[in-house]
Amino acid sequence: MVNWNRLEIVWDMWNKKHVLKHGVKKKELENALKGEIYVKRIGDVYGVIGNSSGRVLFIVLAERGGNKVYPITAYDADENMKKLYKKKVII
Repeated sequence: MVNWNRLEIVWDMWNKKHVLKHGVKKKELENALKGEIYVKRIGDVYGVIGNSSGRVLFIVLAERGGNKVYPITAYDADENMKKLYKKKVII
């Protein structure tokens, strides 16, 4: 099980390019995962909603053993995701 306070993010050329295609920079994704996050297991991956400098992102991560996670995709959260994030994370 992933310890969300000790994440190790695994990057390669594919996921860097894929995330950037959605307009999300590597640093934005990393910042979002360092802050307050909402996490839900969805089959073999995790759906994570996090905030990076006011931008709410939806991130899909695959577990790679230990605390390693591999970003599959990331993009701006839709309105329903933002509401869920505010309800579950922001007091």
